[in-house]
Amino acid sequence: MKLICVNNKNGDYYEPSLTPIYNRYYNLTIGKSYEMLITPPSSALIKTQDDLGLVRFFPKHCFKSLDEIRDEKINTILDGKYEINLC
Repeated sequence: MKLICVNNKNGDYYEPSLTPIYNRYYNLTIGKSYEMLITPPSSALIKTQDDLGLVRFFPKHCFKSLDEIRDEKINTILDGKYEINLC
């Protein structure tokens, strides 16, 4: 499953061996997609693999699935909070 990084700020304090923390930011690029490897549903961490094949663990709050992003955009449009410029 592909996930999109939506947050690279460190709000939690995981062990450095589990999650790389540099200046209170995770080493993730917002807007970049990552491949999610199998992770137990109850886990607070997601096992990801990047384009270079590096496998690491990151907190769930750093990511959203493509379905979640699509649903949020649709709900924003349906709620009337999204302005469409025709000009």
